[in-house]
Amino acid sequence: MAERKVTKQTNQAQIAAAQQANTVLAQQKAALETKAAVAFEKAKPIISQGITGASKLTAALNAQIAAIQNPKGVYDPVSGKTTTAAQLAQAVIDTKAAATGVNKYGGLTTEQVELGKALGKEKTDAETAAAAIIFGGVPDPIYETITEQYTSPEEIQALINAALEKQKTELLGEQKKLAEQQKKTALEEFKASLTTMGLADLTDTIDEFIKNDYTASQIKLELPKTTAYKTRFPGMEALKTANRAINEATYISNERAYLQTLRAYGLDTATLGSLSALGTYISNEVSPREFEERVNLASDRVTQNPDVLNTFKSYYPEADKSSVVAYLLNPKAGIDLVKKQVRVAEIGAAATAAGFKPTTISATYGETLVPDTGDKTFNTIRAEFQKAKQLSDAQRSLAQIEGQTYSDVEAIEGVVGGDSQKLLASQQRAEREIARFSSRSGVTGSSLGSSINV
Repeated sequence: MAERKVTKQTNQAQIAAAQQANTVLAQQKAALETKAAVAFEKAKPIISQGITGASKLTAALNAQIAAIQNPKGVYDPVSGKTTTAAQLAQAVIDTKAAATGVNKYGGLTTEQVELGKALGKEKTDAETAAAAIIFGGVPDPIYETITEQYTSPEEIQALINAALEKQKTELLGEQKKLAEQQKKTALEEFKASLTTMGLADLTDTIDEFIKNDYTASQIKLELPKTTAYKTRFPGMEALKTANRAINEATYISNERAYLQTLRAYGLDTATLGSLSALGTYISNEVSPREFEERVNLASDRVTQNPDVLNTFKSYYPEADKSSVVAYLLNPKAGIDLVKKQVRVAEIGAAATAAGFKPTTISATYGETLVPDTGDKTFNTIRAEFQKAKQLSDAQRSLAQIEGQTYSDVEAIEGVVGGDSQKLLASQQRAEREIARFSSRSGVTGSSLGSSINV
């Protein structure tokens, strides 16, 4: 090792100890001085009260001396007034009472006197103790030059190089072994993930990849090109082509959401939830929310109502080829079109249920009524068609009386379509008949008008 001369201070500890001792003494002295000051502040009121009492006591003694020295009274030549002996005696009584109060200490109680003595002693003791504190001297620094051994930078670097070389030699074998183990672990984890995705049958393919020294990253890159992968994820290719690719986790998450919705509505998961069907929904980017909306249309508003279902089949025969439910779930038919077709079927079914002939509402005519029905329920629409049927039956008879014709469509457009002009024409026709009938029979217009229900 190398040597070098170094100048060092040798008494740092002694200096620090002396400074610390003086710091403690300074704190003690300050505490005693504070204690004396506090005792003095506490004694001030007692001292002040004692001084006042002493003054009163002096006045009482002076009055008593004056009374003793002047038994016949005192004449003041300046003022020309005479203070009688009785007045002098009364002054003694008054000043003495003021001076002594209720005790013999000039107005101070015994407790006050004792407290004053104690506080005075406490102040004196504290001041004495503070004055007795003497600070110690702090020694001057002492320096000396010594020779010390140290490791030079060159020696340190040599030690580092030797250690690194040794470590490199020892780790060569372990490094290779660890790399093989990590590769094996990564591939095993990847195989487990494939099993979770339903691709356990790719074991042979993966083993072949391993034999060819494929890394896990290479396997992940080549796997999507295999037939088994494309069978498991049929919607991936279309998304990739459209530059809308998603990862397998998102794909599986969407599948589970579709299947959960199908089960919740009691629909056939074997057909409607097959890998191929699910791939179709995913490749067309049908969100789980839109899928649920389609299922709701198919289950609650179509298949649960036989009249609506039969009407839908008659209006859209292409839907019956693979079942209405499959048609409504097929993303190739836009959701807006599906909603419109379901509403048209509900309109046709409601009209038939109200008593209109099935041919009265065609699919084309039903489409014109879609905006007028809005978000109304099937029962509300059916009630409107029932009202339209009543109006049609009544107005047809009235129109024949006047030599006119009246169609079901006019009543439907008035009530369901909200055509105020057609409703007004019907009302006026009814009012004319009421007027004619009233003039013949005396029946009031209000009674006949209410029976027509215009």
